[in-house]
Amino acid sequence: MSQLISIIHKISNRIPVLGKYFTEEFIRFVFIGGTSFIIFYFLNNSFIFLLEKIYSSQTSTARGLVVWNAYIVAYLLAFIYNFTLSKRWTFRNQSVTYREQLLKFFTVNIFNALTGAAFVTILDYIGIPPYISQPFFIAIQIFWTYFLYKRWVFSD
Repeated sequence: MSQLISIIHKISNRIPVLGKYFTEEFIRFVFIGGTSFIIFYFLNNSFIFLLEKIYSSQTSTARGLVVWNAYIVAYLLAFIYNFTLSKRWTFRNQSVTYREQLLKFFTVNIFNALTGAAFVTILDYIGIPPYISQPFFIAIQIFWTYFLYKRWVFSD
């Protein structure tokens, strides 16, 4: 995996605009984020499907609760995976205590989970299903999340 990251980094260095931003750390961040998203996306949509079958939510309020709850539970499970790999593989900062990093990471992710759940629930209410709105929101949140992880959560 490290060789693949190095190859991608070398290729991006040949493109002036990309080379500056596509550091090996950023590539690892994107990889972890991508795999976290796959875990989240699969779990979230599976939970929505299962909860719809169990509760057969007929009203928009019931549907909103199903979408909201599925999003939060799936997000928390992906959170555990993401924190572990971010700490050990992407940022590797040992100068800040584990507890402090976890608290900061949790704070960023609570913000992301709540804004994501609200975004997806609102778009679902107006007719855009979660399987379409989730990838769009995640693509937007990548930018502020990387900045916060690098400069605040895992900084020296």
